[in-house]
Amino acid sequence: MSKRYYFPNVRQRIDDGRYFVPTRVAGVSHYQDAASHCYESQPLVLVREPENIYDSNAIMVFAGGSHIGYIPRKDNEWFALQMDEGHIIDADVYKVVLGDGYNSTIGVRINVYFPEGARLEIHEENLERYQNRSRHTKPSSRTKKTRKRPVKYYRYRG
Repeated sequence: MSKRYYFPNVRQRIDDGRYFVPTRVAGVSHYQDAASHCYESQPLVLVREPENIYDSNAIMVFAGGSHIGYIPRKDNEWFALQMDEGHIIDADVYKVVLGDGYNSTIGVRINVYFPEGARLEIHEENLERYQNRSRHTKPSSRTKKTRKRPVKYYRYRG
């Protein structure tokens, strides 16, 4: 039986219908000079780094030929598997977050696209379980009572 990967934050582009995961670039604080040259809609190059001593699923992110960081560990396992199988993973910058007076670091938010032909489907069991959990949990008296939006869970069937 193949392993299933769950993506709670998958979105779909309106113009071409491709699925993507919005995420951030991890470790960008170490590459601030290169990150300062990023701009919105800039295409990115993703390169696998299986010999990384901290994470064997590491995926480096390059913008304009400069290394700006990595795909976060929480998002990289499935994309690393696809890259190891020879699929090309596209990504682009959707927002550059400039630091304020207190925090002067630059952050980069990106969209990582699923390869062509990726089979995704809404996983209704998780959606139902999430909705039931949020309905039956009793918030503590100290927490702010906010209404949770239902989340679509997508699943890749490999």
